[in-house]
Amino acid sequence: MYYSKVDSDRFQLQIFRDQLQAISALDWQDLYEKKVDIAILRLSSKQQHELHLIDELGIPFVVADTLVEYTTKTSTRQPTLMNQHMTVIEPTTDNDWKEVDIMVEKCFTGYANHYFSNPYLDKTGNIEGYKEWVRNCQGEHGTTFMVLNENTHVGFFSVQYKDGVAHGGPGGIVPAFEGSGLYLDFHKLLPSLIEKKGIKTLKTSTQVQNLMVQRQWTMSGWHFTSSALTLHLNLFIGKAASANKKEKVFNHQNLLDFLTTELPMQPINQLKIKSILPLEMGVNYTIQVGEPIPNVDHTQLTCTPIIVADQDRLMAIVWLI
Repeated sequence: MYYSKVDSDRFQLQIFRDQLQAISALDWQDLYEKKVDIAILRLSSKQQHELHLIDELGIPFVVADTLVEYTTKTSTRQPTLMNQHMTVIEPTTDNDWKEVDIMVEKCFTGYANHYFSNPYLDKTGNIEGYKEWVRNCQGEHGTTFMVLNENTHVGFFSVQYKDGVAHGGPGGIVPAFEGSGLYLDFHKLLPSLIEKKGIKTLKTSTQVQNLMVQRQWTMSGWHFTSSALTLHLNLFIGKAASANKKEKVFNHQNLLDFLTTELPMQPINQLKIKSILPLEMGVNYTIQVGEPIPNVDHTQLTCTPIIVADQDRLMAIVWLI
């Protein structure tokens, strides 16, 4: 599980990402030590039958979207294009990148990605997040392409380089020029553009409901290879861990009884408890109560995280919703 600086800076939360092989692979002590607020995980659709296990664990979570992945090999072949006056260049000047920013706004205003599915994430910075993502696709990290037709800027596409593979990033044809075959032409041309970078494999993904995009990829010679669920685990461990510690002696058999009698609480619509290790009577545990996290989709709702720890060992997490 790796720290996502871009996501963390954007949402002011400790956000981590990972490819999850199985729900049972979650390491609670690792989540606690990393002080994870939100874990954005990709789980193969082959494992979707395990989703009920997350609910059984008591974690507040969102199935944010389903991604489908397409793959193709790079090639030196120059395809025949419908738009004979289409050219592709890479931005090199500040003015070029400003033009890319303008096209990002035109292409992605109103686009609902997996962040939109999480009610605890503010969506107002969505466009700025895309701009930063695209600008990171340059140099050794990737490439951004500008698409021009008859010297008019009509679109942009970015790719990221990782482990010798070019992964498709944000991109699109601006709405005023959609339907002219430019999207299809670019994806026919892209394998030869990436081959010049010394890379042999291209992968790209989109949300499963974007059927038109997938048709274009298939027509361009790309092949469907896999699908995955995007999960957001709303843990808020970092928010609770940064709160003032309250030393309490746990002397009730039931953790819920202890919390409701010893700590002042908000009205509870839903309570989730994840017990990591068994609690013992009379042991001095550290109780940390985080500030309520607002639900930006419903201003009257919040999630309050509570950590129960024994020195450096995580014992239990509670979420009051």
